[in-house]
Amino acid sequence: MGDCFLSEKPKVSFIVTALNEEVRLEATINEIYKSVDGLVDEFEVVMVNDGSTDKTGEIMERLAAADARLRVIHNPKNLNLGGAFKRGLQDVKLDYIMWLPGDNGAPAPTVRPVLEKVGQADIVVPYLADPRNRSLPRRFVSRSYTLLLNTLFGLKLRYYNGIVVHRRDLLQSIEISTNSFACFAEALIKLLRRGSSYVEVGYISTERPAEAGRSSAFRLKNVVNVVKTIWYLYATCVLFNKTPKKAPIKIEFVPVAAGQPGSAAPDRK
Repeated sequence: MGDCFLSEKPKVSFIVTALNEEVRLEATINEIYKSVDGLVDEFEVVMVNDGSTDKTGEIMERLAAADARLRVIHNPKNLNLGGAFKRGLQDVKLDYIMWLPGDNGAPAPTVRPVLEKVGQADIVVPYLADPRNRSLPRRFVSRSYTLLLNTLFGLKLRYYNGIVVHRRDLLQSIEISTNSFACFAEALIKLLRRGSSYVEVGYISTERPAEAGRSSAFRLKNVVNVVKTIWYLYATCVLFNKTPKKAPIKIEFVPVAAGQPGSAAPDRK
C-alpha cells in the first residue's frame, strides 16, 4: 500500500445515498457532472434509495434511464447511512470510490479539490478548512469526536466524516460492521492501521448557515450506534488485536522553487 501515484486521470465510482430527497436529488447528480469535468477518465454513479417514501426512487430511475453511467439500488427498508453505503459498495466497479450525500450537501466547488488529489495516495481525506460557517455545538461535537478517535487509535486526522475517496480494492477488502454514519470512521481507522497512505485536502463549505447547524448525527439512536462502533473498534483494533499496527503513510507536498512542479514526500506517522 502507498505506491499508487497516477500518471493519468482516475476512474471514480460515486455512491449517492438518499432518503426522501426528491427535492435535491437531481441537483446532486447535476453537481457530479460538474465535479468530474476534466478531472476523471471515467465515472459511474450508484444511487441508493434507502427506503424513501417520496418520489426519490422514481427520480433515480428517470435519471438512470437517461444515462447508462447511472444505476439505481432500492432498499426495501431503511438501512441507515452506513447500511446504504455498504449496499452501494457491493455494486461499484471502478478504481476509486467516493460517497456523496443525496441532499446536494457536497456541490462541485467542494468535490473538485478532493478529486484533484485522487491517485496521490491510497486514501484522500478531506477536512473543512474553515468550520466557522457551522454552528458552535456542531463544531464542538465534531472536534471532540475527531480528538477522541485520534487519541484512541493513535492517528492524526483532521476529520473523519467527510467525502473520503478510497481505492476500491482496499475498501472492499475490509469488513465495515456498523450501519451508522460512523462507517466512514471505521473504514479509515481499519485501513490506516494497516499502513495505507493518505493525503489530506481542505475544502470550503458551501452550506448555508441554517443547513450547517442541522445534522442527524445528534439523534439519540445515532449517538448510541456511534458509541457502540467506537467500543467495537477499540476492542478489536487495540485491546484484543495481536497483529502489530502499521504506521499510516501521510503524503506531504513539499514546496519547491517557482516554476517547478511540486513533489510529494511520504511521511510515516
